[in-house]
Amino acid sequence: MFGAQSILYDYLVRLIGTPYRWGGDDALDGFDCSGLAIEFLQAAGQWAKGQDATASGLKEYFKTKGVLQTKAAFGSLVFFGTPITHVGIALNDTFMVEAGGGGSSTTSLDAAKAQNAFVRVRPILSRKDVNSIILPNYPWGVFQ
Repeated sequence: MFGAQSILYDYLVRLIGTPYRWGGDDALDGFDCSGLAIEFLQAAGQWAKGQDATASGLKEYFKTKGVLQTKAAFGSLVFFGTPITHVGIALNDTFMVEAGGGGSSTTSLDAAKAQNAFVRVRPILSRKDVNSIILPNYPWGVFQ
């Protein structure tokens, strides 16, 4: 990995351990799953404000601005549930970074600690409800 890919990988990995917060969209107050994905996409230049910022909204946005995949690559968005209820960011074809462990009641740091909810690395297949994997059309192409 080199250049932009390396910078984005390092940035994403540095967010691991950030508390989960329902509706959260920043590293200081916490992320929920779509907030984390949008932070990554903004860093990669692939998100315009004003779009539906839910996990389901991300899938709708990228189904025409990305490539549906059968195997994840770094930067792929991995969507879960039917309807879509969760999104993670692939590190490779096996692991993803996700903001998880919390839910709508996780609105404070104390709640995140009590629920062990934070940005973390998990195997993609640790969840049985993978819906789809989409690689956004990054300007530099597929990450290696």
